[in-house]
Amino acid sequence: MPSPDDRVNLEIWFLEYGTVPLDEAGELQYQELLPLLSEVWQKATAIQQLNWLWQIARLWQPMQNKEVATSLLDPSLLRVNGAIVQLLKLKFDEGKQASLPELAQLWSRWIPQASPEIAPFLQQLCQHLEQSDITQSEQLLALLDRAIEQCGQHQKRTYQIYTCTDSGPTRDHNEDACYPAEDELVEIGDREMALAIVCDGIGGQEGGEIASQLAIETLLEEINHLTTELEEATPQHQIRAIEQAICTTNDFISQRNDSENRQERQRMGTTLVMSLTHAHQMYLAHVGDSRIYRISPTSCHQVTVDDDLASREVRLGYLLYRDAVQYPNAGALVQALGMSSSLSLHPTVQRLILDEDCIFLLCSDGLSDFDRIEQFWRSEIVPILTQGRNLVEAGKVC
Repeated sequence: MPSPDDRVNLEIWFLEYGTVPLDEAGELQYQELLPLLSEVWQKATAIQQLNWLWQIARLWQPMQNKEVATSLLDPSLLRVNGAIVQLLKLKFDEGKQASLPELAQLWSRWIPQASPEIAPFLQQLCQHLEQSDITQSEQLLALLDRAIEQCGQHQKRTYQIYTCTDSGPTRDHNEDACYPAEDELVEIGDREMALAIVCDGIGGQEGGEIASQLAIETLLEEINHLTTELEEATPQHQIRAIEQAICTTNDFISQRNDSENRQERQRMGTTLVMSLTHAHQMYLAHVGDSRIYRISPTSCHQVTVDDDLASREVRLGYLLYRDAVQYPNAGALVQALGMSSSLSLHPTVQRLILDEDCIFLLCSDGLSDFDRIEQFWRSEIVPILTQGRNLVEAGKVC
Protein backbone atom coordinates (compact mmCIF):
# COMPACT_ATOMS: atom_id res chain seq x y z
CA MET A 1 0.00 0.00 0.00
CA PRO A 2 1.64 3.32 -1.05
CA SER A 3 2.50 6.01 1.45
CA PRO A 4 -0.23 8.68 1.84
CA ASP A 5 2.49 11.30 2.30
CA ASP A 6 5.21 11.63 -0.36
CA ARG A 7 7.51 13.28 2.16
CA VAL A 8 7.59 10.24 4.45
CA ASN A 9 8.04 6.57 3.56
CA LEU A 10 4.97 5.01 5.15
CA GLU A 11 4.62 2.15 2.68
CA ILE A 12 3.03 -1.02 4.00
CA TRP A 13 3.78 -4.37 2.35
CA PHE A 14 1.01 -6.95 2.27
CA LEU A 15 2.55 -10.37 1.71
CA GLU A 16 0.72 -13.48 0.55
CA TYR A 17 0.00 -15.69 3.53
CA GLY A 18 -1.48 -18.75 1.89
CA THR A 19 -4.81 -20.17 2.96
CA VAL A 20 -6.62 -19.30 6.19
CA PRO A 21 -9.27 -21.34 8.06
CA LEU A 22 -12.84 -20.70 6.88
CA ASP A 23 -16.14 -22.08 8.12
CA GLU A 24 -18.72 -23.86 5.95
CA ALA A 25 -20.22 -20.51 4.93
CA GLY A 26 -16.84 -19.30 3.69
CA GLU A 27 -16.41 -16.87 6.58
CA LEU A 28 -13.24 -16.48 8.62
CA GLN A 29 -13.01 -18.86 11.56
CA TYR A 30 -10.68 -16.40 13.30
CA GLN A 31 -10.90 -12.63 12.98
CA GLU A 32 -7.09 -12.42 13.08
CA LEU A 33 -6.92 -14.85 10.11
CA LEU A 34 -4.85 -17.44 11.98
CA PRO A 35 -5.34 -18.47 15.61
CA LEU A 36 -2.76 -17.99 18.32
CA LEU A 37 -0.91 -21.19 19.12
CA SER A 38 -1.82 -20.66 22.78
CA GLU A 39 -5.49 -20.33 21.79
CA VAL A 40 -5.73 -23.79 20.20
CA TRP A 41 -3.09 -25.53 22.33
CA GLN A 42 -5.48 -27.09 24.84
CA LYS A 43 -7.64 -28.73 22.15
CA ALA A 44 -4.69 -30.23 20.28
CA THR A 45 -3.60 -33.86 20.55
CA ALA A 46 -0.31 -34.83 22.15
CA ILE A 47 1.44 -35.36 18.82
CA GLN A 48 0.10 -32.06 17.44
CA GLN A 49 1.49 -30.21 20.46
CA LEU A 50 4.87 -31.91 20.08
CA ASN A 51 4.86 -31.18 16.35
CA TRP A 52 4.36 -27.45 16.98
CA LEU A 53 7.19 -27.39 19.52
CA TRP A 54 9.39 -29.34 17.10
CA GLN A 55 8.79 -26.77 14.35
CA ILE A 56 9.67 -23.92 16.71
CA ALA A 57 12.85 -25.73 17.72
CA ARG A 58 13.79 -26.22 14.05
CA LEU A 59 13.39 -22.49 13.45
CA TRP A 60 15.49 -21.53 16.47
CA GLN A 61 19.01 -21.68 15.03
CA PRO A 62 18.24 -20.22 11.56
CA MET A 63 16.36 -17.34 13.18
CA GLN A 64 19.06 -16.81 15.77
CA ASN A 65 21.58 -16.55 12.92
CA LYS A 66 19.44 -13.75 11.43
CA GLU A 67 18.96 -12.12 14.88
CA VAL A 68 15.17 -12.56 14.86
CA ALA A 69 14.80 -15.49 17.30
CA THR A 70 12.98 -13.12 19.68
CA SER A 71 9.99 -13.68 17.38
CA LEU A 72 9.73 -17.22 18.76
CA LEU A 73 9.46 -15.89 22.32
CA ASP A 74 6.45 -13.67 21.66
CA PRO A 75 3.22 -15.71 22.01
CA SER A 76 1.25 -13.07 20.10
CA LEU A 77 3.34 -13.80 16.98
CA LEU A 78 3.07 -17.60 17.11
CA ARG A 79 0.12 -18.73 14.96
CA VAL A 80 -0.91 -22.12 13.66
CA ASN A 81 -2.51 -23.08 10.38
CA GLY A 82 -3.53 -26.68 10.94
CA ALA A 83 -0.29 -28.59 11.43
CA ILE A 84 1.89 -25.66 10.35
CA VAL A 85 3.36 -23.06 12.72
CA GLN A 86 3.44 -19.60 11.11
CA LEU A 87 4.78 -16.30 12.40
CA LEU A 88 2.68 -13.16 12.21
CA LYS A 89 5.82 -11.08 11.67
CA LEU A 90 9.53 -11.05 12.47
CA LYS A 91 10.79 -9.23 15.53
CA PHE A 92 14.44 -8.18 15.67
CA ASP A 93 16.55 -9.15 18.69
CA GLU A 94 17.77 -5.54 19.05
CA GLY A 95 21.15 -6.31 20.54
CA LYS A 96 20.02 -8.94 23.05
CA GLN A 97 20.29 -12.50 21.76
CA ALA A 98 17.32 -14.71 22.53
CA SER A 99 18.17 -17.69 24.74
CA LEU A 100 16.86 -21.22 25.20
CA PRO A 101 16.03 -20.58 28.90
CA GLU A 102 13.72 -17.80 27.70
CA LEU A 103 12.10 -20.25 25.30
CA ALA A 104 11.56 -22.61 28.24
CA GLN A 105 9.81 -19.84 30.16
CA LEU A 106 7.31 -19.47 27.32
CA TRP A 107 6.78 -23.20 26.91
CA SER A 108 6.28 -23.57 30.68
CA ARG A 109 3.11 -21.49 30.38
CA TRP A 110 1.60 -24.21 28.20
CA ILE A 111 2.30 -27.13 30.56
CA PRO A 112 -1.03 -26.89 32.48
CA GLN A 113 -2.99 -27.25 29.20
CA ALA A 114 -0.67 -29.84 27.67
CA SER A 115 -1.98 -33.31 26.90
CA PRO A 116 -1.57 -35.54 29.98
CA GLU A 117 0.41 -37.91 27.76
CA ILE A 118 3.24 -35.39 27.32
CA ALA A 119 2.87 -32.97 30.26
CA PRO A 120 5.55 -34.68 32.44
CA PHE A 121 7.96 -34.75 29.50
CA LEU A 122 7.35 -31.08 28.72
CA GLN A 123 7.87 -30.08 32.35
CA GLN A 124 11.16 -31.96 32.52
CA LEU A 125 12.24 -30.54 29.15
CA CYS A 126 11.60 -26.97 30.30
CA GLN A 127 13.56 -27.58 33.50
CA HIS A 128 16.57 -28.81 31.51
CA LEU A 129 16.34 -25.75 29.24
CA GLU A 130 16.06 -23.30 32.15
CA GLN A 131 19.01 -24.92 33.94
CA SER A 132 21.08 -24.77 30.71
CA ASP A 133 21.46 -28.55 30.62
CA ILE A 134 20.37 -28.15 27.00
CA THR A 135 22.49 -25.52 25.27
CA GLN A 136 22.05 -26.31 21.57
CA SER A 137 18.90 -26.46 19.47
CA GLU A 138 20.14 -29.79 18.04
CA GLN A 139 19.90 -31.32 21.53
CA LEU A 140 16.39 -29.93 21.91
CA LEU A 141 15.34 -31.33 18.54
CA ALA A 142 16.74 -34.77 19.39
CA LEU A 143 14.69 -34.91 22.60
CA LEU A 144 11.54 -33.75 20.82
CA ASP A 145 12.12 -36.29 18.04
CA ARG A 146 12.35 -39.06 20.63
CA ALA A 147 9.14 -37.92 22.32
CA ILE A 148 7.33 -37.71 18.95
CA GLU A 149 8.53 -41.21 18.06
CA GLN A 150 7.18 -42.62 21.33
CA CYS A 151 3.90 -40.74 20.93
CA GLY A 152 3.59 -41.85 17.30
CA GLN A 153 3.81 -45.52 18.30
CA HIS A 154 0.27 -45.24 19.67
CA GLN A 155 -1.09 -44.02 16.33
CA LYS A 156 -2.63 -46.31 13.74
CA ARG A 157 -2.02 -45.07 10.22
CA THR A 158 -3.24 -46.26 6.84
CA TYR A 159 -2.44 -44.77 3.44
CA GLN A 160 -4.26 -44.65 0.12
CA ILE A 161 -2.44 -43.73 -3.09
CA TYR A 162 -4.08 -43.00 -6.42
CA THR A 163 -2.21 -41.84 -9.53
CA CYS A 164 -3.31 -40.70 -12.97
CA THR A 165 -1.81 -38.80 -15.90
CA ASP A 166 -3.21 -36.81 -18.80
CA SER A 167 -1.42 -35.44 -21.85
CA GLY A 168 -3.81 -32.48 -22.01
CA PRO A 169 -5.67 -31.03 -24.99
CA THR A 170 -2.66 -29.95 -27.06
CA ARG A 171 -0.06 -32.75 -26.82
CA ASP A 172 -0.19 -36.05 -28.69
CA HIS A 173 1.89 -37.90 -26.09
CA ASN A 174 2.43 -37.80 -22.34
CA GLU A 175 5.82 -37.02 -20.84
CA ASP A 176 4.66 -37.65 -17.25
CA ALA A 177 5.32 -40.88 -15.39
CA CYS A 178 4.20 -41.97 -11.95
CA TYR A 179 4.43 -44.68 -9.32
CA PRO A 180 2.35 -46.65 -8.37
CA ALA A 181 0.92 -47.47 -11.80
CA GLU A 182 -1.74 -45.04 -12.93
CA ASP A 183 -5.46 -45.59 -12.43
CA GLU A 184 -4.91 -47.97 -9.51
CA LEU A 185 -5.94 -47.35 -5.92
CA VAL A 186 -3.27 -48.71 -3.58
CA GLU A 187 -3.93 -49.21 0.14
CA ILE A 188 -0.96 -49.55 2.47
CA GLY A 189 -0.91 -50.64 6.10
CA ASP A 190 0.68 -49.05 9.12
CA ARG A 191 3.90 -51.08 9.10
CA GLU A 192 4.69 -50.58 5.41
CA MET A 193 6.40 -47.66 3.70
CA ALA A 194 4.08 -45.79 1.35
CA LEU A 195 5.97 -44.51 -1.70
CA ALA A 196 4.64 -42.23 -4.44
CA ILE A 197 6.61 -40.64 -7.30
CA VAL A 198 5.69 -38.21 -10.08
CA CYS A 199 8.11 -37.26 -12.85
CA ASP A 200 7.53 -34.83 -15.72
CA GLY A 201 9.79 -35.08 -18.74
CA ILE A 202 10.89 -31.57 -19.55
CA GLY A 203 8.74 -30.02 -22.26
CA GLY A 204 10.62 -29.37 -25.46
CA GLN A 205 13.43 -31.75 -24.53
CA GLU A 206 13.90 -34.74 -26.80
CA GLY A 207 13.38 -37.92 -24.83
CA GLY A 208 11.51 -36.34 -21.91
CA GLU A 209 9.10 -39.25 -21.92
CA ILE A 210 12.00 -41.70 -21.70
CA ALA A 211 13.71 -39.71 -18.95
CA SER A 212 10.65 -39.63 -16.71
CA GLN A 213 10.18 -43.40 -17.02
CA LEU A 214 13.88 -44.05 -16.41
CA ALA A 215 13.73 -41.90 -13.30
CA ILE A 216 10.78 -43.86 -11.89
CA GLU A 217 12.42 -47.23 -12.56
CA THR A 218 15.84 -46.28 -11.21
CA LEU A 219 14.60 -44.43 -8.14
CA LEU A 220 12.22 -47.25 -7.26
CA GLU A 221 15.09 -49.73 -7.43
CA GLU A 222 17.30 -47.49 -5.26
CA ILE A 223 14.59 -46.97 -2.63
CA ASN A 224 13.86 -50.71 -2.48
CA HIS A 225 17.55 -51.33 -1.80
CA LEU A 226 17.41 -48.81 1.05
CA THR A 227 14.30 -50.18 2.76
CA THR A 228 16.12 -51.95 5.61
CA GLU A 229 18.57 -49.08 6.04
CA LEU A 230 15.75 -46.53 6.19
CA GLU A 231 13.90 -48.56 8.83
CA GLU A 232 16.86 -48.49 11.21
CA ALA A 233 18.44 -45.10 10.44
CA THR A 234 18.06 -41.76 12.19
CA PRO A 235 16.05 -39.05 10.39
CA GLN A 236 19.27 -37.34 9.30
CA HIS A 237 20.61 -40.57 7.79
CA GLN A 238 17.27 -41.22 6.12
CA ILE A 239 17.37 -37.80 4.46
CA ARG A 240 20.92 -38.39 3.23
CA ALA A 241 19.97 -41.84 1.91
CA ILE A 242 17.07 -40.38 -0.07
CA GLU A 243 19.32 -37.62 -1.44
CA GLN A 244 21.84 -40.25 -2.53
CA ALA A 245 19.13 -42.31 -4.24
CA ILE A 246 18.07 -39.22 -6.19
CA CYS A 247 21.66 -38.43 -7.16
CA THR A 248 22.21 -42.00 -8.35
CA THR A 249 19.06 -41.73 -10.46
CA ASN A 250 20.27 -38.43 -11.88
CA ASP A 251 23.64 -39.89 -12.86
CA PHE A 252 22.03 -42.90 -14.54
CA ILE A 253 20.02 -40.61 -16.84
CA SER A 254 22.95 -38.25 -17.36
CA GLN A 255 25.25 -41.12 -18.34
CA ARG A 256 22.59 -42.36 -20.76
CA ASN A 257 22.62 -38.90 -22.32
CA ASP A 258 26.41 -39.01 -22.57
CA SER A 259 26.46 -42.50 -24.10
CA GLU A 260 24.00 -41.36 -26.79
CA ASN A 261 26.00 -38.16 -27.41
CA ARG A 262 23.04 -35.94 -26.53
CA GLN A 263 24.04 -32.29 -26.22
CA GLU A 264 22.30 -29.20 -24.83
CA ARG A 265 18.56 -29.28 -25.68
CA GLN A 266 18.81 -32.85 -26.97
CA ARG A 267 19.60 -34.12 -23.47
CA MET A 268 16.82 -35.98 -21.68
CA GLY A 269 15.65 -34.55 -18.38
CA THR A 270 12.81 -34.78 -15.92
CA THR A 271 11.43 -33.16 -12.80
CA LEU A 272 10.76 -35.21 -9.67
CA VAL A 273 8.47 -35.15 -6.66
CA MET A 274 8.44 -38.06 -4.22
CA SER A 275 6.79 -38.91 -0.92
CA LEU A 276 7.87 -41.72 1.40
CA THR A 277 6.36 -42.56 4.77
CA HIS A 278 8.18 -44.00 7.74
CA ALA A 279 6.19 -44.46 10.96
CA HIS A 280 4.93 -41.01 12.03
CA GLN A 281 7.03 -39.19 9.42
CA MET A 282 6.57 -38.17 5.81
CA TYR A 283 9.68 -37.58 3.70
CA LEU A 284 9.14 -35.31 0.71
CA ALA A 285 11.69 -34.80 -2.07
CA HIS A 286 11.71 -32.70 -5.20
CA VAL A 287 13.81 -31.48 -8.12
CA GLY A 288 12.43 -29.06 -10.72
CA ASP A 289 9.01 -27.40 -10.81
CA SER A 290 6.70 -30.30 -10.05
CA ARG A 291 5.05 -29.67 -6.69
CA ILE A 292 3.81 -31.21 -3.45
CA TYR A 293 0.86 -29.74 -1.55
CA ARG A 294 -0.23 -30.69 1.96
CA ILE A 295 -4.01 -30.38 2.25
CA SER A 296 -6.04 -30.59 5.46
CA PRO A 297 -9.71 -29.72 6.03
CA THR A 298 -8.77 -26.09 6.72
CA SER A 299 -5.55 -25.42 4.81
CA CYS A 300 -3.64 -25.97 1.59
CA HIS A 301 0.11 -25.55 1.94
CA GLN A 302 2.60 -25.70 -0.94
CA VAL A 303 5.44 -27.67 0.61
CA THR A 304 7.96 -27.41 -2.23
CA VAL A 305 9.58 -24.37 -3.83
CA ASP A 306 10.01 -24.54 -7.61
CA ASP A 307 13.55 -24.87 -8.93
CA ASP A 308 13.03 -22.12 -11.50
CA LEU A 309 14.39 -18.64 -12.19
CA ALA A 310 11.48 -16.83 -10.53
CA SER A 311 11.86 -18.70 -7.24
CA ARG A 312 15.62 -18.21 -7.32
CA GLU A 313 15.17 -14.44 -7.61
CA VAL A 314 12.81 -14.52 -4.62
CA ARG A 315 15.20 -16.63 -2.51
CA LEU A 316 18.01 -14.19 -3.25
CA GLY A 317 15.81 -11.32 -2.09
CA TYR A 318 15.73 -9.54 -5.44
CA LEU A 319 11.97 -9.67 -6.17
CA LEU A 320 8.60 -10.57 -4.73
CA TYR A 321 7.20 -13.73 -6.32
CA ARG A 322 4.29 -12.09 -8.15
CA ASP A 323 6.75 -9.66 -9.74
CA ALA A 324 9.31 -12.35 -10.52
CA VAL A 325 6.88 -14.51 -12.51
CA GLN A 326 6.18 -11.61 -14.88
CA TYR A 327 9.73 -11.66 -16.25
CA PRO A 328 10.63 -13.49 -19.48
CA ASN A 329 11.81 -17.08 -18.85
CA ALA A 330 10.66 -16.87 -15.22
CA GLY A 331 9.60 -20.52 -15.40
CA ALA A 332 12.90 -21.76 -16.83
CA LEU A 333 14.30 -24.54 -14.65
CA VAL A 334 17.58 -24.08 -12.82
CA GLN A 335 17.93 -27.84 -12.27
CA ALA A 336 16.34 -31.12 -13.32
CA LEU A 337 17.27 -34.79 -13.17
CA GLY A 338 19.62 -36.08 -15.84
CA MET A 339 20.89 -32.84 -17.34
CA SER A 340 24.37 -33.05 -15.80
CA SER A 341 26.39 -34.78 -13.08
CA SER A 342 24.93 -35.02 -9.58
CA LEU A 343 27.90 -32.94 -8.40
CA SER A 344 25.85 -29.92 -9.48
CA LEU A 345 22.46 -31.29 -8.33
CA HIS A 346 20.84 -30.09 -5.11
CA PRO A 347 17.71 -32.14 -4.37
CA THR A 348 15.46 -30.90 -1.59
CA VAL A 349 14.38 -33.48 0.99
CA GLN A 350 12.06 -32.47 3.83
CA ARG A 351 10.64 -34.32 6.81
CA LEU A 352 7.16 -33.60 8.14
CA ILE A 353 5.37 -35.04 11.16
CA LEU A 354 2.04 -36.77 10.48
CA ASP A 355 -0.26 -35.49 13.23
CA GLU A 356 -3.70 -35.48 11.54
CA ASP A 357 -5.61 -36.85 8.56
CA CYS A 358 -4.41 -35.04 5.45
CA ILE A 359 -3.70 -35.40 1.75
CA PHE A 360 -0.38 -34.95 0.00
CA LEU A 361 -0.93 -33.96 -3.62
CA LEU A 362 2.03 -34.62 -5.93
CA CYS A 363 1.65 -33.05 -9.37
CA SER A 364 3.44 -31.68 -12.41
CA ASP A 365 3.13 -28.06 -13.50
CA GLY A 366 0.38 -29.09 -15.91
CA LEU A 367 -1.94 -29.28 -12.91
CA SER A 368 -0.48 -26.59 -10.65
CA ASP A 369 -0.12 -23.82 -13.27
CA PHE A 370 -2.51 -20.86 -13.13
CA ASP A 371 -3.15 -21.43 -9.39
CA ARG A 372 -5.50 -24.34 -10.13
CA ILE A 373 -4.76 -26.08 -6.83
CA GLU A 374 -5.36 -22.89 -4.87
CA GLN A 375 -8.70 -22.44 -6.66
CA PHE A 376 -10.10 -25.96 -6.34
CA TRP A 377 -8.60 -27.65 -3.27
CA ARG A 378 -11.58 -26.80 -1.05
CA SER A 379 -14.25 -28.00 -3.48
CA GLU A 380 -12.49 -31.04 -5.00
CA ILE A 381 -10.05 -32.40 -2.40
CA VAL A 382 -11.25 -31.47 1.09
CA PRO A 383 -14.46 -33.57 0.70
CA ILE A 384 -12.21 -36.66 0.68
CA LEU A 385 -11.36 -35.82 4.29
CA THR A 386 -14.66 -34.35 5.46
CA GLN A 387 -17.38 -36.12 3.48
CA GLY A 388 -15.86 -39.47 2.60
CA ARG A 389 -15.54 -38.63 -1.08
CA ASN A 390 -13.97 -41.42 -3.09
CA LEU A 391 -10.26 -40.82 -3.73
CA VAL A 392 -10.42 -42.27 -7.24
CA GLU A 393 -13.35 -40.04 -8.16
CA ALA A 394 -11.52 -36.95 -6.92
CA GLY A 395 -8.33 -38.02 -8.70
CA LYS A 396 -10.07 -38.36 -12.04
CA VAL A 397 -11.55 -34.86 -11.70
CA CYS A 398 -8.14 -33.38 -10.94
